[in-house]
Amino acid sequence: MIISSEGLYPFLAFTIPDKFVQKAKDELFETDENRDSALQRLRELVV
Repeated sequence: MIISSEGLYPFLAFTIPDKFVQKAKDELFETDENRDSALQRLRELVV
């Protein structure tokens, strides 16, 4: 993911910040297992 902002150079982000991981767990009831299966289903749809 490339993130840019006015006055700053774009930079690459390869991880999700901890606060967003916790937000997904709290609000979306996301776990490592259901995230992995959802990503696998998405890959199958794209291919």
